[in-house]
This record gives sequence, C-alpha cells and structure tokens, in this order.
Amino acid sequence: MTLLDRHIAARFFANFVLLFSTLFIFGVAIDVIVQLDPFREAVERQGTHGVAAVFTFIHAIFDFYGPRVFQFYAYLLGLVSVGAAGFTLAQMVRSRELVAIMAGGASLVRVGMVILACATGLNLLQLLNQELILPRLAPYLVRDHDQILSGTLDEFTVPLTRDGRGQLLRAQKLNPNENTIRGFLLIERDGKGAAVARTEADVARWNAGRSVYELTNGTRFLRVAGDGTGPGGKGIEDVAPIAFVTTDLSPEALKIRRYEAYAQMLSLRQLREMRETGGVDPRLLSRLTYLRLASIAVNLLVLVVTLPFFLLREPANMLRQSILCAAFAVPAALGSFVAMTIDMPGLAPAVSVFLPAAVLLPLALGRVGAIKT
Repeated sequence: MTLLDRHIAARFFANFVLLFSTLFIFGVAIDVIVQLDPFREAVERQGTHGVAAVFTFIHAIFDFYGPRVFQFYAYLLGLVSVGAAGFTLAQMVRSRELVAIMAGGASLVRVGMVILACATGLNLLQLLNQELILPRLAPYLVRDHDQILSGTLDEFTVPLTRDGRGQLLRAQKLNPNENTIRGFLLIERDGKGAAVARTEADVARWNAGRSVYELTNGTRFLRVAGDGTGPGGKGIEDVAPIAFVTTDLSPEALKIRRYEAYAQMLSLRQLREMRETGGVDPRLLSRLTYLRLASIAVNLLVLVVTLPFFLLREPANMLRQSILCAAFAVPAALGSFVAMTIDMPGLAPAVSVFLPAAVLLPLALGRVGAIKT
C-alpha cells in the first residue's frame, strides 16, 4: 500500500468513526429523553441517591445501549460508508488533492478503489459481527425499556404459539436456563382449528430425554359437548389430572422463536436450528440466510454508484453534490433492504434477495465508466 493509499484509507476510516459515533450518540440522546421515566425508575429500583444515583443513571444508559452499538453497525453500515466516502472526497476536492493526484499521473478511479477496498473490509467485519457478536448479545437486544439494569432476559412471557401438531402453547413465565414454565397452558385443536381440550399446570418442566413437559398440578379439560347444553348454556368438560404432555415446543425452541423478530441478527447456526425446529416460515429463513451476502453486495454497489458524485476533475459545489448523493443513496439502500426482506411470490428466496443487487450492478458499471479522469 502506497503513502497515498494509506492517506485516503486513514481519512475514510476517521470519517466513518466520526459519522457513526455522531449518529449513534444522537439516537441514544433522543431515546433517553423520550424514555426518561423507565431510566428514572431503574435508578430508583437500585436504591441509590445523590451522586450515586447519577452514576447509576449513566450505568443504566451504557447497560441498555452498549450492546446496541453492534446492532446499529449492522443496520447502518451501508449508509454510513457512503457518508464517510462523501466527506472524505469532499475534503479532498476542497483542498485540490484530487487535482494533485491527477497531475501526478494517478487516476481518480484509483482513489475510488481505495475507498471501495476499505468499505469491503468493513462489510467483512460485519460478517464477523453477525456470526459471533450479535447472537451472543441477543438476550440483551430483546430487552424493553422496563427491563433496564435487569441483566439478560432470563424469563419471558410466551404468547399462544403453535407447535407441529397444531396445538397452542402459552406460558406466563418461561425460564429457558432452568427448562421450566410457570403458568402452563396447552390447547389441543381438531382439524378445523377448534379447541377440543386444554391442559393447565402451575409448573411444567421439560424432560429432554422423553421430549415431554412434566407437569406439577396438571389438569386436562376435555370438551365432551360444546353445543351449549351444559349448565348456563356452556359446553360440558371432562376434568382429569395429567402428569405430562407431548409437544415439539421445547424451551430452546421457544427461546429461538422469541428471537424471530430479530432473526436478521441471528447467526447461520441459529437460523439452521430454527429451520430444524419448525414453526417458522422456511422461505423467511432462506431469505435471511442469503441476506448475508446480498447485503454486502448492495452496500458496495450503492457506494460505487455514489462515488462519481464526488470524484470530480475540477472543483464543484459540494453541497449540491451531497444532496444529489443523498437523494439516490437513501432511497436505494432502504428500498433494497425492503426488497430483500419481503416475500416475492413466484420467485425463489435466492433470486428475490439478490434482485436489488442485480438492478444496481449495471447502474454501478455505467457510473464508473462515466468518471472523467
């Protein structure tokens, strides 16, 4: 790497860190102001006062938002890379560095290639972030504001969830570390989806060897007649104690499903576990698997398309160029993300996910060919 390459790379990375930090701190500040009451309540729960309460408040901010640095990086890597490239090249245009580079016999494309190489490194870093860091932080990322300073989410509520046999399971509290459920409810249904029986228990413990829940104070209510012939016009139920129930919704499976809303943050191994467990749309899991590479392609192609806004042979109005760049980059990045995550009927997930990249590729090649250097 030459001195010129190191100079451009150092300036690009400095602008990337500065822009990323500014956006993250601004977002955190806005959210803290809007959600000030949960932070105040978290400090009160710790029982601190005076100066200690101030430090507890600062600790609460770092505790809640610290893990979200990596999530923020995953979401805004593409746009922040475009912004860092724009700042870098705008500075070089104002100081006539691009003119000096061309006078020295180097092409402006060479400058763009250095920035593209730096952005490629940041995207490869995102792969490591995706596979190694975000999955470990998932228990922290699913916390709500009322769980500030509560550590990881060891217990959570499970809404009605369908298993492979069509049964519906609900839990008031699930502790996946202890494989126990408190407030257990399992609804059995017929082929038409109507409830035919329900099982309730104070506590249900998962037996991995038998793949069953062992119940404490378990009771099964079997509907004998549901035509309103019972007392008060209600159906007649046969009540009997029950020791265990069978379902494929293990505590581990329920924990994985809780992360379904954050599925794009999970590792390939966790996505594979969700596919094997079932109950999650396999097309969704396929899209999220291919999204790893497709997002890198889109990030780099959007960057390539926007570089000619700043790779200029002569000085220009940088404000105008920045507005033109933003007018393209923001809709292109957000539109590509939406297109990659929605299900397109008639198209395989591998095709629909890479469709935005296929559209951007000829545009990127045309823009690079139009650079005057």
